[in-house]
Amino acid sequence: MKTAQLFVEILVEELPALPFLKEFQNFEEKWRKVLSEYKIECLSEFFYTPRRIVICSSNFPLKTQDEELEVFGPPVEIAFKNADKNQDLTPAGEAFLKKNNLLRSDVSFCMKNGKEVLYAKTKLLGIETKDFIALCVEKFLASLHFGKHMRWGEVKDSFIRPIRNIAIFLDEVFIKSCAYGLNSVPKTLVHRDCGYEYHDIKNFSQYQKLLQENGVILSQDTRRELILDAIKALEKKHNLFVEIDLELLDEVVAITENPSVILGAFEERFLELPKEVIITSMKENQRYFGVYQDKDLQKLSNHFVMVSNSMSKDQQIIVTGNQKVLRARLEDAMFFYHNDIEQGLKTEGLSKIVFIDGAGSMEDKVNRELKIVEFLHSKIASSLDKNLLLEAIRLSKADLLSEMVYEFPNLQGLMGYYYAKNMGLDDRVAVAIKEQYLPTGEKSTLPSSLFSALVALANKFDNILMLFAMGKIPTGSKDPFALRRAANGILRILLDQKISFHLKEDLISLIDKIGYKNVSQEQIFQFFIERFDGILNVNPSLIKSVLLAQEYDVCNIVAKIEALNIYLLKEKDTFVSTFKRVANILKQEPKTLHIDSNLFEFDVEKELFEAYQKVASKQYQNYLEQMEELCVLKPLLDRFFDNVMVNVENDSIRQNRIALIANIYYEFLKIADVKEISI
Repeated sequence: MKTAQLFVEILVEELPALPFLKEFQNFEEKWRKVLSEYKIECLSEFFYTPRRIVICSSNFPLKTQDEELEVFGPPVEIAFKNADKNQDLTPAGEAFLKKNNLLRSDVSFCMKNGKEVLYAKTKLLGIETKDFIALCVEKFLASLHFGKHMRWGEVKDSFIRPIRNIAIFLDEVFIKSCAYGLNSVPKTLVHRDCGYEYHDIKNFSQYQKLLQENGVILSQDTRRELILDAIKALEKKHNLFVEIDLELLDEVVAITENPSVILGAFEERFLELPKEVIITSMKENQRYFGVYQDKDLQKLSNHFVMVSNSMSKDQQIIVTGNQKVLRARLEDAMFFYHNDIEQGLKTEGLSKIVFIDGAGSMEDKVNRELKIVEFLHSKIASSLDKNLLLEAIRLSKADLLSEMVYEFPNLQGLMGYYYAKNMGLDDRVAVAIKEQYLPTGEKSTLPSSLFSALVALANKFDNILMLFAMGKIPTGSKDPFALRRAANGILRILLDQKISFHLKEDLISLIDKIGYKNVSQEQIFQFFIERFDGILNVNPSLIKSVLLAQEYDVCNIVAKIEALNIYLLKEKDTFVSTFKRVANILKQEPKTLHIDSNLFEFDVEKELFEAYQKVASKQYQNYLEQMEELCVLKPLLDRFFDNVMVNVENDSIRQNRIALIANIYYEFLKIADVKEISI
């Protein structure tokens, strides 16, 4: 099949980097899906700059494949008059020919469902790519979702930014597009420093050369490497160390067509500010990279690295302008910081800050957390200083009243830590305030101590239980308050600190003690149970088997699951089949669990009983050790099933053998219900 190079450029106004990058990862799949409608499979590359989206396919078919179709018509008795093939067709037969564009000579016969019917093979000719590729591009653009879209002029369709041109080429053949109200032309724009006029395009090779000669580096990967190489050169030249924030790197790659890396500086007096304040201000407001004096990125330097899109050779003008802007922002931050230090951590205004509409104020939330931490302290950490814990909770949300957090909301908790340190509060209190929101994600760090862990647990438990009480329960993919993440965080903290927490009894106690109303105990229990799938990378049936064995302590649940998983990786098939056979014999409750060794008729019964007694009486260090000992019974169980009939006529012997099997099953049930394990 003949192919050509497909090249598409969608020329747009400046793309907002963050929503664009989020959707860009879906481009390949969405383009493939559009092409699949025409049964086209072809590898494509995608490029972007701030003002263009480019698709390129080296071997794009010039037409779709011809298709051979089989068509079946009505039965002969209906298609011909008097059911005679030699007579004329009936209206039903004529309709079949007309529908499939056939002549009578094209038709033959075949048997279908026991009847002789009209039959023909037809050829569906392929469609030339040039006739539908513009529609493909339009469908592709319509499938993209960036969050907020916009309309412009009299165009009814919307996109993330106004589209100025869509140039489509098959080799050197230009395909016109009328999408988005356009009358497209074979032209493009180059870097603004090289001019604002449109330039002619002939094909992809000429297009690449045109951009390269006029300040546009089309490949985002090339721009990324240029930026990283330039940063390395600056580090070596100035003996400094740049923190490469990957999200920020992606962003500056997306907003530049010809990046140049420049080192700037600010006054050393601003280093009085917490380094996170300086980094946040530089990143969020200016898209600068932080610079450090040491390789471990601990001691901040009074420098910054910026990535400019300007092609100007006089970089000093660019540096001076950016330093002026940063100085103004850091002056503001310094003013906020000094005011906050003077005020200290105060809680009087928390009653005026709404937690969530319908859930009271932040003061109400703090009061609930105080009750939660009192419960946790009495249950699992009575050795900790209770008064300090309560002080940490009381001050945990105080920094929400600070000017700095008002300016930079993502610094909440962290600024509370610095203000607590400045006030001379106990280090445990200060660190707990900082770590109260941990973990913030799947790979996030966890609270560093049991003290901090209790403060973080109180925050997360209240978030979940209060929102459940309000009926704001996650459904499907919707979880606007990140309650699933909060529950995952609770489980991770409990496991990390080895805290014993019963998912039924302790959750019920929390709900009752704090007074959350309209919370379904079973619903909240199931919500936490479902989270184990998210924190454990194991066969889901292992989780189910442990829970059905009535184990609800979080640490024990995970320990048993991990022990099962480790053993199953070694003895997967034979282990499950043997113990499932044990469970299947016990579909009904045994009449007795008493075992009378005098009723044994076979040596293997006695051997199995003695081995069971040894396993049942032993004390184990962990569940894996217990698993391994239980599985020592497997060869004996196999011999027992091969040589001993359980359901014999003698009721006493039958019940004795069932009791032996039942005791072994119940011993295993201390870890898991093995019959629920599926491989």
